[in-house]
Amino acid sequence: VTPTRCTASNQFSSTKWYCQLANVNTTVPAFYVPFDFWKNWKGLWVLRVLLFGLVLELGYNFVHSDMDAVWLRNPFPEYLDETPHSFVFSQGSLTPEDVLERFGFIMCSGFFFVRSSEFTIAMLTTMRTHMVEHNVPDQDSMNQIIMKEGVTWSIQPGSTYNVTLTRRGVPHSVMCSEVPMVGTFPTGETVAVLPFRLFARPHSVARGQQLSAYVLHPMTPPFPANRRQALK
Repeated sequence: VTPTRCTASNQFSSTKWYCQLANVNTTVPAFYVPFDFWKNWKGLWVLRVLLFGLVLELGYNFVHSDMDAVWLRNPFPEYLDETPHSFVFSQGSLTPEDVLERFGFIMCSGFFFVRSSEFTIAMLTTMRTHMVEHNVPDQDSMNQIIMKEGVTWSIQPGSTYNVTLTRRGVPHSVMCSEVPMVGTFPTGETVAVLPFRLFARPHSVARGQQLSAYVLHPMTPPFPANRRQALK
C-alpha cells in the first residue's frame, strides 16, 4: 500500500474504514520469507498474505486493492460496509485452471475484503503454507484452498452470462453474474464474488460498461514504467 492509495481510499471510504501505510522490516523473524521466493515476486505475495493474517489477528477487517485496481466509484456503501460475508472477491480471469474448470469462474486477489474471525485467520495461515509448499502465487492458492474447503455456490437464476477470455491463444468460456455469486462453506461461513461488469477487467467488458464500473483492474505489465504507460 502506498500513501497515494491510502489518501484515495480514505476519501472514498466511510468512517468505518481507514487506510494505514505499513512499514515492514523483512529482517525480523516474524516477517521471514524464504530467500528463493524473492527472485520472482513470490516473496512479495507470501509477505502480503502474512501481513493480512496479522491484521486479522488484531481484530480488523480489511480491503486489499492492488495499485493498478482503479477506483471510479465508492464501493463501500453498496458492497462492503454491511456485508455479512467472510470473504468478498472481485472476479478474476483464467488462473488457476483447475478452479476455473470446477466453478466456471475465478476469484481475484487484486481487490477483496476479509472479515476477521478464527475461520479467516486459519484460512490465510493455510494459504501461506500452501504458497510456499506448492510454489504458487497467492491467487492460485486462495482459489484452490476455497475449492478444497468444499464451498457450495448459490447463483441467482437468470443473472449469469458468459464471456470468452483468451490465454496463450486458447479461448476459455467464463461465467459471470449481474449480482454477487455467494458460496457457503461446510462451516456456514460465506464468500461472495462481485458482479464482473462492476469490478471489471477492462479488456473483458465494452467501453461503455467500463464507465459504470466501481473498480477497473487492467492486466498491466510487471515493470513500473510499462505499467504507467498501460494505465494511461
